[in-house]
Amino acid sequence: MINPTWLDTFVSLVETGNFTRTAEQRFMTQPGVSQHLKKLEEACRCKLVIRLGKGIQLTEQG
Repeated sequence: MINPTWLDTFVSLVETGNFTRTAEQRFMTQPGVSQHLKKLEEACRCKLVIRLGKGIQLTEQG
């Protein structure tokens, strides 16, 4: 089962397109956002985003 907190963080990341802004919105650290994304990608067994500095680009699976 997918952790809903990781999924919420991913949705926020997609909406903002930025790790730092996502962290600020969710009252987290930027490394915490990265960790949630990493764990979600591991649970889904696929890469969801391509990291572009602090920004992102969605993969086909994302």
